[in-house]
Amino acid sequence: MIDRVQIWAAHGTRVMTSSLLSVLAAGCCFGGVPNIPPPPVTSPGPGGTTVTAPPVAASAITLAPGFAPDPTLTVGNAGGPVEASTMGGSCRGTIGAAPNITLTTTAAISGLRVVVSSPQDTTLVVRLADGTVLCDDDGGGYPNPMVSGSFPAGSHSIYVGTYSPTATGAGYTLAFTTNPTVNAGSLGVAPPPTAPPTTIAGGTGPIPRNCGSPIGNFGPLSLGSSVVLGVHSSYTGPNGSGGTVLPGSADELNWAPDMQPFVGQRTTVTSLEGADTAGCTVIRVAADNGSHFWRVRDMTL
Repeated sequence: MIDRVQIWAAHGTRVMTSSLLSVLAAGCCFGGVPNIPPPPVTSPGPGGTTVTAPPVAASAITLAPGFAPDPTLTVGNAGGPVEASTMGGSCRGTIGAAPNITLTTTAAISGLRVVVSSPQDTTLVVRLADGTVLCDDDGGGYPNPMVSGSFPAGSHSIYVGTYSPTATGAGYTLAFTTNPTVNAGSLGVAPPPTAPPTTIAGGTGPIPRNCGSPIGNFGPLSLGSSVVLGVHSSYTGPNGSGGTVLPGSADELNWAPDMQPFVGQRTTVTSLEGADTAGCTVIRVAADNGSHFWRVRDMTL
């Protein structure tokens, strides 16, 4: 769908509407995709500049006025379990619980544009350092969003959503640019959704569901694998270290309430941690910036 860009204050009150304004993105940890190869360069769209610099897989980007390369490119996976409208009434689609990219601007940058290219209908939500929320659906030409404006110095959270929740996980290429000739058509073909390798050192096949071992069994997972997080299921029995995991103990779930917002989000594996105190294989992921141990047994590919 084609929609105008609207800017909302953090409390949800619309303060400005424009058919031209678009948003810039930055964000977390979240959505960086380490093992996606650079997309091939294609001919630009009408009036577009061909992009030749390869993208980087990053969850945090810092830009200063006059930054280079321009455009600066990053890749990731769009969408998530959260309705974008919770960020502002004009925001469309679904987004992750955490931003895909955190953009830090060392000083104000005027005319900064965030341009997304994806084979799916994607959306953008940008929360600026001052709390203003900027949203766009098709400002870059259907199905791609684009936002632009003056970004003050500070940290800005950028969420790349999907118009349809069934498209969650779609690959995208995102550009930060002050060059008005850069458009979605000049960014090349967006990467496909990430998938775990079919063969890695340490095993193949489905995600292991076992616990009770002092050594983690990661099955098909490796650094950069794409997984969907799940709520930890209970485990009682041998803990892999000569003891027992008892019902109702902290080790039974190894769960913290602040993990709940990330459940259902597709994210990437950032480290393989071994086994937790119950003997369940655990990893760290990009979605929460590596803050928690996530049990492999409760994930899906």
